[in-house]
Amino acid sequence: MMRRYVLACLCVIATLLVPPARADVSASIDRSSLNMSETFELRLRVAGAMNAEEPQLSPLQQDFEILSTSRNHRISLTQGRRESWTEWVVVLLPKRSGSLRIPAITVGDDSSAPLDVTVAEGRSTGSTTTGDVSLELLPETEQVYVQQQLRVTVRLQHAVNLASGASLDELEIPGAVVRKLDEASREQVIGGRRFGIFERVYAVFPQRSGELQIPALRFRGSTGGDSWFDRFDTGSRQLRLQSAERILRVLPPEQGDSLWLPARNLSIVETWDRDPDALRAGESATRSLTITAEGLTGAQIPPIPDPDLPGVRFYADKPEVSDSASSAGVTGTRVQRVAVIPQQSGNILFPELRVRWWNTLQQRFDEAVVPARNLRVLPGVASMTAPPKTTTAPAPGAMDESPRDAAPALPESGDTSASPHGTELPIPWMTATAASLLLAAFFAVQWFRLRGATAKPDTGRARPEETEKKAFSRLEQAARSGDASAAHAALLDWGRQAFPSSPPASAAALAALIGDGEFRRAIDAMMASRFAAQPHGWDGHALLAVAARHRPAGAGRANTADPALPPLYE
Repeated sequence: MMRRYVLACLCVIATLLVPPARADVSASIDRSSLNMSETFELRLRVAGAMNAEEPQLSPLQQDFEILSTSRNHRISLTQGRRESWTEWVVVLLPKRSGSLRIPAITVGDDSSAPLDVTVAEGRSTGSTTTGDVSLELLPETEQVYVQQQLRVTVRLQHAVNLASGASLDELEIPGAVVRKLDEASREQVIGGRRFGIFERVYAVFPQRSGELQIPALRFRGSTGGDSWFDRFDTGSRQLRLQSAERILRVLPPEQGDSLWLPARNLSIVETWDRDPDALRAGESATRSLTITAEGLTGAQIPPIPDPDLPGVRFYADKPEVSDSASSAGVTGTRVQRVAVIPQQSGNILFPELRVRWWNTLQQRFDEAVVPARNLRVLPGVASMTAPPKTTTAPAPGAMDESPRDAAPALPESGDTSASPHGTELPIPWMTATAASLLLAAFFAVQWFRLRGATAKPDTGRARPEETEKKAFSRLEQAARSGDASAAHAALLDWGRQAFPSSPPASAAALAALIGDGEFRRAIDAMMASRFAAQPHGWDGHALLAVAARHRPAGAGRANTADPALPPLYE
């Protein structure tokens, strides 16, 4: 028994070691008719050789793309008869439609017979002729204007399970701006079969007129599930799909306007952060213009210039440009904010604002309008001076009319009975004494007044240079700290103290009063930071340096006290 087993093993080994005189090479395909972008399998089998050479597949690359190649070895013993072969499975993707020939494939010293396959034009179908898998490019229209939004949907439809690791090319188009909008999956029953549908939506903005070529996209995947057992499923198939190219027509802009804004809808909204009709000269109000365009990006919306209005200062903030995307398309938004500061009271007319745009739905020009606005600016608080105080002086002789006790009449010198004590009053002596007391009191009052004025200055009222110095110190502190809001208030206070004869009502009025271009530019930088919607850093050293040059004479030097009055006697 043991001897027979050993002899059988030696025979098998000897058979394997001795190659056959000639290899038999056969070729077959799983189907001979398919649509463009479908894959099929070419099987090459070499019988009776376990150590056959690799086949020469380069002739296939003329009309086909080689996606994958696998090799298998098989040995079969049936009723004492041994069969062995080597098989290669080659997955091919046609490069063109028509009648294509698979040339003879050489393996060692033998070659296979050529095969023919028919590739038809049509939509991309997948692994079977029943349309289990399809890949489509679906533009929403065949003709668009330059810079108009074009929605393109890439749709993958499959009736079989797809294994994980599949990939789909992203859409890239030369001469156009492409933005991904959305992607989603759903299920749908078509012809009684349940299909899984994956869609990816793009927004395409052609940048030049003429032809727009949308290139073919490729999908790479395989059928089967994600479980561990599916890895051994012999029914799994490689999928290579390619969509058809699309060529669209791009029209040039319509004549009649240098500003070209093709959109589905465009609107402008004007808002104010406060009631503009309650605005006073020198005060600030922020005007906001919000432009919203469906079918345009925010970068495509041009800036709106500020109107040229005499007596009005504008401090523009950095615009806010944003986009929002959905499966319906892109919506761009541009928000412009500007601080409006009238320099004088009266009526200010903001002119009507019109933006012309091309309506892609109605195929016509439309206009977005902001109506004209007439502002009635009230006088500034600083210019509203209080009425002068009036003091009514007493009429001449009024003091004589004031009530007082009448002095008793003196009797004549010869009449002694009028005296209350019955004796004569010493009139000359009393008169002299009263006069001396009055004179002494007068000199005492003058001496105390003179002594108080020389010993201590009057602290009840600050000197003008002292007030200006304190105001400039507050300005210096705010400017060095970069606080534009505090510097604005301190600058106005300093201007009123430094120029009391013509106190400015606003920062712009102070700049006009000084008449220095560098000072005006420094104020503009401060105001731009002061009224910005999003506060940003401000360097106040430039403003401080220019303001120091325009301080009143002697205001920047240390004040010295007035010398004491010289003594009465040296």
